[in-house]
Amino acid sequence: MYDGFTYAFVHGGHEVAADQGAMPARLAKVLQALPPFEAP
Repeated sequence: MYDGFTYAFVHGGHEVAADQGAMPARLAKVLQALPPFEAP
């Protein structure tokens, strides 16, 4: 995906990462549960 995001999730000492265009459904649910990103 051109100009997409790569997300890294860290919890309990474990880290997983996924590209925006290949986000597994389980990680998409985690991303949806987080507060929205806001510019400073």
